[in-house]
Amino acid sequence: MSLTSHDVARLAGLSQSTVSRALRGDPRVAPSTRERVLAAAASLGYTPNALGRMLVEGATRTIGMVVTDISNPFYPNLIAPLHDELAELGYRMTLFTERLEGDGADAVSRL
Repeated sequence: MSLTSHDVARLAGLSQSTVSRALRGDPRVAPSTRERVLAAAASLGYTPNALGRMLVEGATRTIGMVVTDISNPFYPNLIAPLHDELAELGYRMTLFTERLEGDGADAVSRL
């Protein structure tokens, strides 16, 4: 069974909602409380569940990129810096590749 923020709360002697706020960096949580939560999380080996966070926030913070020819040297020069910039802003990038059948220009115009 995986660890939850409830386990961290029990160890830290705090409510689950306080633990959740502390892990998100909420300014309403005192620095000493945040340190207590982080220490409890570290001792348990707890890492927040990204899917759970997405459900609570109602946003995935994920950007999708579709490329038609991953072997085209243009794409790595575009994708790598974009990925780094998105990561700095707290987003994740998902890369999809799709080969177009038939005439590439005609297929793109249909999208």
